[in-house]
Amino acid sequence: MRYSSAWVGLLHLLVAAGGAIAAGVSWPSRWHQTSGEGPSPSPSPKPNLRPRQMPTSLPIPPAPKPTPAPDPSPESQFVLKIVPQDDPYAIYWATSDLTAPDYLTVVASLSTVDATSVTFRNTQLLFNTTEVGPMYLNFDNSTAEFDIYFGILTHESGISNLHLSNETQGMQLYWSTAKFDVFGWMLCYMQADQKLHLFFDASSTLLPPPDACLRVNVFVIPYPASSVI
Repeated sequence: MRYSSAWVGLLHLLVAAGGAIAAGVSWPSRWHQTSGEGPSPSPSPKPNLRPRQMPTSLPIPPAPKPTPAPDPSPESQFVLKIVPQDDPYAIYWATSDLTAPDYLTVVASLSTVDATSVTFRNTQLLFNTTEVGPMYLNFDNSTAEFDIYFGILTHESGISNLHLSNETQGMQLYWSTAKFDVFGWMLCYMQADQKLHLFFDASSTLLPPPDACLRVNVFVIPYPASSVI
């Protein structure tokens, strides 16, 4: 897989400390839809841009713990429903995206039509993409120095230890390899293509998310998505 040097540079800007990209982000005035359950929120502004640091006077909050559920069978198909933690009525669907030549990533779409079906293979997640066939969820490690990983799709074996947690809102995807927050998923807005990309925050403390990012919960629901709405 050939990684685009331009995208690697953008990733470094995205996760750099402070407001490195805040001035360059033109956050959409409305970037979510509601599930129809509960009150309809007003259009979402861009999230509060804040430095990625924890005030020393505050205690570090405990990391959430999963309630493990049995791993799905490889014959079952699912879609990934993405819900921002600060807005439970917003809904996105994970879909594969040809972000650059030979570089597929996972982005968030408002439409269930765009949702890419996924299957579990030995605790790895296989995206059944329409562009180039099945591909594994993997992480671009170019920003590993920040303990943040960019969600990409590759033909070779992907990240392992992806499991389900039985939560009150549904079956939630978590990465048991993470040393602190196993639910560290984020959506980050990339100015280059004006899309919301999937990331994972594996930092050792629950720091505020980087600029232009929101923490999200990722739910695994039966395919097709339209059957559960």
